[in-house]
Amino acid sequence: MCSSDLRQLMMCVIPVLALGCDGGDTSCTTELRYSVSVDVEDEAGDAVTGATVEYSVDGGAAVACEELQDGNYACGEEVEGDLTVTATADGLGTDEATVTVEADECHVIGEAVTLTLPIED
Repeated sequence: MCSSDLRQLMMCVIPVLALGCDGGDTSCTTELRYSVSVDVEDEAGDAVTGATVEYSVDGGAAVACEELQDGNYACGEEVEGDLTVTATADGLGTDEATVTVEADECHVIGEAVTLTLPIED
């Protein structure tokens, strides 16, 4: 019975050890990384606060982004793929951009975009 338990333990431990023996630093942090940082501005280059900013992944359903500070929004918590980000605000038009977000062994590699909202007549 003991040898069976030991065999099961070794089947779990050996792959973990093998993955960590490549000489690289595979220690990951626990910090959250956003997939896309979005600056939203108007045609004059002024930050647009209170905009509606959303993203979708690979053509899926839209998800709201979070406004971090005036005119800067964070989209997707550790989400990879083709993200289409759209912004709109009262009195202004709409702008969108699509970026490809990739990940390493620990986190997404964040992208940054600026969306410029045209003034509506």
